[in-house]
Amino acid sequence: MSLRRLSGTYYFLIENNKLQLTQLSNFINERLNLLLSHTRSKLSVENLIEYLYEIFDIYKKENFENVDIKKQNRLIETNPFNNKFQTLAITYKRILNFNNLQNPKQEEIFEIGHEILKRSNITKEQLLTIKPSQMISFYTMLIETEKTILENDIKIYIANNIEQFSSLIIDLNKSIQEKITNAYYEVIEIIKRNEPKANYIEFIKSKRTLPISTKINQSNHEIFDMIINSLKEEDILNTSLCIDSLIDKFLSFKKVTQKKEKAYRRSLKLFKSFLQGDGRNYKTLTLQELTESNFADLEKILINLPATTKSKVFENLNIFELVKLRKQQNSARYATNTLALIENHIKQFWNYLCTYHKNIGLDRDLISIMNCEYTSNNIKEELGEEDPTLRAFTLSEINQFISFVYKPKDLKKTLINSPRNFYLFIFALLCGTRQEEALLIAMDDIKVQEINGKKYFYIFLNQDKPYQHLKNKNAHRNIPITDLMIDLGLLNYIQIRHNRDCETLFDFSRTGGSAARTFFSRNLQKLFPEICDTRENRNSRLLDNYVQFRSFRKNFSNFLFEENRSKYDTHENKLRIMGHEHEGSNKVTKHYLGRLEPQKAYEIMNAISYEGIDFTNIKQIIKEHYGEINKDLYWIKETIQGE
Repeated sequence: MSLRRLSGTYYFLIENNKLQLTQLSNFINERLNLLLSHTRSKLSVENLIEYLYEIFDIYKKENFENVDIKKQNRLIETNPFNNKFQTLAITYKRILNFNNLQNPKQEEIFEIGHEILKRSNITKEQLLTIKPSQMISFYTMLIETEKTILENDIKIYIANNIEQFSSLIIDLNKSIQEKITNAYYEVIEIIKRNEPKANYIEFIKSKRTLPISTKINQSNHEIFDMIINSLKEEDILNTSLCIDSLIDKFLSFKKVTQKKEKAYRRSLKLFKSFLQGDGRNYKTLTLQELTESNFADLEKILINLPATTKSKVFENLNIFELVKLRKQQNSARYATNTLALIENHIKQFWNYLCTYHKNIGLDRDLISIMNCEYTSNNIKEELGEEDPTLRAFTLSEINQFISFVYKPKDLKKTLINSPRNFYLFIFALLCGTRQEEALLIAMDDIKVQEINGKKYFYIFLNQDKPYQHLKNKNAHRNIPITDLMIDLGLLNYIQIRHNRDCETLFDFSRTGGSAARTFFSRNLQKLFPEICDTRENRNSRLLDNYVQFRSFRKNFSNFLFEENRSKYDTHENKLRIMGHEHEGSNKVTKHYLGRLEPQKAYEIMNAISYEGIDFTNIKQIIKEHYGEINKDLYWIKETIQGE
């Protein structure tokens, strides 16, 4: 039971007075010991809570009988020296100022780091294990960690003293958790954007005040409901704050790409939602309270989630509401491989906590009971359901796509307004690139290899720019620019980007990727409404296999592997072109094969005839658009010799 709930309006006075806090703790302990020594039967939780309230009433009469509690609370609240928040805000501001320094001096790092060290529980023995040459790095990491800790402490303080920040809360009808989050972000911005204040609480109150009518226009019934809901959400809040902090630390430790981080956060959001419970059949749980039975429940809930929960339709639903909605709509479950990925993310998080946060006291083996893939397959087999699989387009479907999407009038507009909507298709079909791989190509990743006077232009597919991210290490590969791609004007387009001094091959922003995805998915759904991978088609249970933009990569793979056309056509070389791992002889170990020399990759890919696909019309339109087809890029100098 929390001190805040027990002491009510006296909480602020006790929490800011160490003597009172010690006296109250001793008083409660003495009374409880006395009770337990005279009670033979077991005490229920309800009886114990009732007795705690009685103990506090006695203490209150003995210690606060002549105290004007409202006046005392005001004094404490407005006195920055008694206010824990003032200390947190001042310390946090100092850390922020330090982080804003471009090249902090060693003395500044040592000074702040040493102050943090004195407040920490790091022992002298632990400190002696750090080499003198590593002290700067150690203090820098300590300062960064302190920033995260302070942010968490500020959030906890706001949660425990939300009434002090009411001026920052615009919508009083929101849940207590939303109010706390709203106030927290406002407070952080106030500290960041303003000079240090002698009294942050008073300054915050002056920043924004709601109209009095807004604050008092609540019936007693509404206020009572708000208090009841607040008490119910207190446990959820504590769980949420703890998990959020641990998830942030886990992802910082993993150092994954931005795209992968989003996937991890989606999975761990489901885990966090499970811990918060539904208030009926599933209670709020801390990490320490989890049992094998709880993980079995989590598995049961995960395998009943609806497919495509990234949709905005599901954005604000918790894990229990998602399952309920799926059952009501009788919609399709998550694909088994997606469930396996979610389970893997949760297990990685759990193992991280067991390894690096041993103080939490978790049992590593508890989570091993989960096997979503096995359970999901069994259920789907019993129900006669199968996950639809991705397939390649037929040649007829590819020609339909070209005729529909790139008819003369539309292709001319596309080449002027959104050339990426044409060349992303070319890269996918003729090189097997994933949409995002091609979208994020940098201009300085376009290179040339020259052998016996012949130039082989290629893309050095890489991940060394902040905006670039590839699926995995195998995706780092060389992609040759073939004769067909040159005939389709790719070198002309590259020359235009070079003349404009562009950094990237295609223009893109945060919405650039989604705009391209929308372009292709919209056209595919118009052309092939019954076989596209949509939520409606999955829910119909009639979809055995489906098509999407990724199907073009599958088509390229089919062309690549269906026959050998040159002396370089080995299986391993083709795996290098696709960016696939090589499976060892034991069928278990896999490894990255590395990049294939551009000239060899060119010889393999240039020999593919793409028989059955009609490029005639688009070649003609391309030629009309550019005038003359470029065959060379004179400004690119050779950066690689034959391997």
